[in-house]
Amino acid sequence: MSEVIVGRKGGGKGGGGGGGSARTPVEAPDSLRSKQHVRMMHVISEGEIEGIVGLFQGVFFDDVPLQNPDGTINFPAFEFDWRPGTQWQSYMPITNLEAEQSVGVEMRSLIAIERAITDTDVDAVRITVSTPQLSEQNLSNGDTTGSTASFRVEGKLGTGGWYQLCEDLTITGKTMSRTQFSYYLRLPPSGGLPRYVRLTRLSPDSGSSAIQNRTFFDSVTLLWDEKLRYPNTAIAAISVDAQQFSSIPRISFLIRGIKVLVPSNYNAATRTYNGSWDGTFQRAWTDNPAWVWYDMLTNTRYGLGGLLDSALVDKYSLYSIAQYCDQHVPDGYGGFEPRFTCNLALTTQQDAWKLVNDMVSVFRAICFWAGGTLTAVQDAPRSSRYLFNNSNVVGGDFNYQSVASDQRYNVAAVTWNDPLQQYKQSVEIVERPELIAKWGRIQQCDVVAVGCTSRGQARRLGRWLLYAESEAVTFAVGADGALPHPGDIIDVADANRAGARNGGRLLAGSTASNLLLDAPIGLAGTGLVGVVMADGSYASAAVTVGADATSITVSPPLASVPLASAPWVFSTAALETQKFRVVGISEGEDGTYAISAVAFDPDKFSEVEFGTPDVENPINNINLGKPGAVGQMAFLESLYDTGTGLAAARLSVSWTQPARAMRYQIEVMKPGSNWEYVAEISTPSIDFDSASSGLWSVRVTPKSVLGLAGPSTIQTYSAQALLAPPSELIGLRLDVINSVATLAWESVPELDVKLGGSINIRHSRNVSATWDTALPLTEVAGRSTSSVVALLPGKYLARAVDSSGIGGPITEVWSDAQVPLPANVALIIAESPAFPGAAVNASVADGMLKMTGAGYFDDVPDVDAMLGEVDKLGGSTLTATYSFAAPADLGYVYDCRLTADVEAALYDDGTYIDTVLDFDALSSIDGDPPNGASLSLWVRTSDVSPAVWSAWKPFIVGDYRARQFDFELRGSVQQSTNWIDISKLEVVIDMPDRIESGTDIAVPVVGLHITYMPPFNAPPAVSLTAQGLSPGDYFDVSAKTVNGFTVFIRNSSGVAKSGCSIDYISKGY
Repeated sequence: MSEVIVGRKGGGKGGGGGGGSARTPVEAPDSLRSKQHVRMMHVISEGEIEGIVGLFQGVFFDDVPLQNPDGTINFPAFEFDWRPGTQWQSYMPITNLEAEQSVGVEMRSLIAIERAITDTDVDAVRITVSTPQLSEQNLSNGDTTGSTASFRVEGKLGTGGWYQLCEDLTITGKTMSRTQFSYYLRLPPSGGLPRYVRLTRLSPDSGSSAIQNRTFFDSVTLLWDEKLRYPNTAIAAISVDAQQFSSIPRISFLIRGIKVLVPSNYNAATRTYNGSWDGTFQRAWTDNPAWVWYDMLTNTRYGLGGLLDSALVDKYSLYSIAQYCDQHVPDGYGGFEPRFTCNLALTTQQDAWKLVNDMVSVFRAICFWAGGTLTAVQDAPRSSRYLFNNSNVVGGDFNYQSVASDQRYNVAAVTWNDPLQQYKQSVEIVERPELIAKWGRIQQCDVVAVGCTSRGQARRLGRWLLYAESEAVTFAVGADGALPHPGDIIDVADANRAGARNGGRLLAGSTASNLLLDAPIGLAGTGLVGVVMADGSYASAAVTVGADATSITVSPPLASVPLASAPWVFSTAALETQKFRVVGISEGEDGTYAISAVAFDPDKFSEVEFGTPDVENPINNINLGKPGAVGQMAFLESLYDTGTGLAAARLSVSWTQPARAMRYQIEVMKPGSNWEYVAEISTPSIDFDSASSGLWSVRVTPKSVLGLAGPSTIQTYSAQALLAPPSELIGLRLDVINSVATLAWESVPELDVKLGGSINIRHSRNVSATWDTALPLTEVAGRSTSSVVALLPGKYLARAVDSSGIGGPITEVWSDAQVPLPANVALIIAESPAFPGAAVNASVADGMLKMTGAGYFDDVPDVDAMLGEVDKLGGSTLTATYSFAAPADLGYVYDCRLTADVEAALYDDGTYIDTVLDFDALSSIDGDPPNGASLSLWVRTSDVSPAVWSAWKPFIVGDYRARQFDFELRGSVQQSTNWIDISKLEVVIDMPDRIESGTDIAVPVVGLHITYMPPFNAPPAVSLTAQGLSPGDYFDVSAKTVNGFTVFIRNSSGVAKSGCSIDYISKGY
């Protein structure tokens, strides 16, 4: 310790000493500065938030809290205000306008200086006080130091009493020049009354020049706030002494953030769920990542709610996920904590789908669209959802992939936000020492734990990455692939890997208590059998199975009877099914589904969270012996859509699987070909597409899991393929409504009729007419189930014809409706019985047109030996034609309907009674029916005369438009013993009703002639009305012909006149 020795001038003698020197006065440096406060407003977050943690303790200036846990303040002289971000929160005072009023009065001790504020809208004032000098001199030694001055600021409303607006203010320090001090003070609401402010000096006035502490009331500044509420925005306003900082400080807040939607039965503070959930929500703050994710998806202001309807988010699956997140697990440091929490600030705009996936990864899940709903599936302990084995995957193949060695890790570096480091990023290192020792190197993966503020959670994430499964599987399935969803757990029974057949399909006849297997099971013992039920659910039961069993008894029985061909699996303690988690499903162009899945270890979760050692599950039990021969082969023909608009034939071959058979080598000898290798497959069946008709041979050689071949089996089969005729039309009927006829039938089952085939319809008036003698009506697509046809008397014949031109059985239906007679027959062309036209290979006899023989009478050496008719000498000519005597000319181009009536007999005279040795053995005395005989009418048309003919085309009963028509009958047979006799041949040309009309046509005095173009076929009926007639006037119509008519308007004296007009309608055909 040291002290100052102050000497004084003086004489005297001292022992050996001399006199002292004079002391220089000391002036302290100026310590007083003009005081300024910095006022800042901060947007904290979207609102509404729960609040600032610890209030002042949750406000940080350059990472230093405003208040310490013990209550001490690190930054004195501050002001703080905040709003949580509600819709209707009060505004935050922010100065918008100000007006300074000068005062300039020196403050005297205990003498108040008062000023009135008459503007009732003023919200605050700024009081400015100054001192010209603040110092005090020690008269004993001349030193100059600082001084002090105190004063009080008070306010008053109207005639009320005075009250302090703040604590007493004191200025302390030293300054040798004028220094100002400003103080911001809020005023109470005016209530329409004037307000007053007064300042009173509390320090006594200085009576000495040694003390300089005079103070002045310089001014009062009126302040008006900018009254902005900032709805739905959490904000904070801070005012601090600027001299405490060298620059504007970085301010941060520790908050409990946005209140999000949580279930109505959820206590966010205790993380408990009370009773059942009714599906409604409440708002509360929570760090449960499932509900944070849901709020981000559904909020219409800052989330995706404007684009995504909340009804499209699967909230019920999220409810289960949230409960799993809230469960307490060891934190790794002696305590317990929720399994997953999420605390993060999203401050920048991001890609929506990436953010959705980043957020869902917080609680170890994936999300996907399923059935129009956005669903999250968590990687958590769960039971299997579906099963697959070699019988219900394409080709029976499962393709396995292991993670590359450079992508398998033994060290994980997890970046997380450490609360002890002001939530700055820290890195948690997690290791698997046994893998480091095994591999002899470090393979590190780096990952950022989104929203993680727990070291224990970061550590669990690292362990989860290091214990993640390293195997994946892909396979293709048919319609079964639509059943599982991403995230579902599936059981895989792959006989190729297991070494035994532990899966297949059920046979028809299975019950809830007795399951019939498609082949003997490859292992025995007590275990679990799993079956896919009719509703798609997965049922399992404990059973005991004997060696090579073909059925399994289930007791107690299953809840319902599974469908035939339902997949099944069987697992025991010695051979378990593989478990995988589905990560992707994609639909192929051929109707199959490609499924990708990763291995799923149900023991991983306890290993990651509790450190429980993993237990290896046996998934193979390979038998190294040779397989036996396959069982009886079954052949099945079907048709399939090639995608080109045509059908093709498929030949499916299946067989019974022998013991120890894992794969099958397939060889085939197609019709007219040699043996060829096809493939090596794992399923006991194979399909041959684009199969041709003829004799097929198939050779199947079973092989063991090691490739050891068993005995081959060969089997043959005669395939019809596309040569099989279509089936008969079912339900053929004729519906007549208002003279409109419709033929209808049931859809044909054959695919080669629906694709590229047709339904052919014919008609005949002859009761004994056959398909070959009937006239074609129409041809419609094979997929059709009805066709509008002309309503005609007689019978309709219909048959299905496939894409190869092969026709099915003929179905007939009679027209029992009242068929209207042709109303406007323009022309009947009757060729029979005279048949005056030109015939080739046919002649007229007995009123019929008959096909002639190929021989000549002069060529017969022995006329007496002839048994048959002379006209049939040499057998039929196989073809014959008859051209109508003359074309039909209507004179003009008309719309008309053509019908025909053809009666003919087709027969075979290959057998005569005189040549029959055993008459009793004769099945028919009429001769064999002709095979492939046909008779068809053809037509060509012309619109002009002389004729310019169109090409010949098959005659179809229907509507035509032309002037001239020419017809030709063509017949053909396939054997010389087949004959055709035509007894009737005529064509009817019917005209539809026709109307000609005119309105407001002036009639001159010389009369009006109306001309029809084209003319009618018969004089039409004419109806007239006249306009502008005087009393006694009338119209006179004459010369009514097919070409037109003449009309006069006459007065009562019969004299023609003008000035009138007519309307007319002519109806005819």
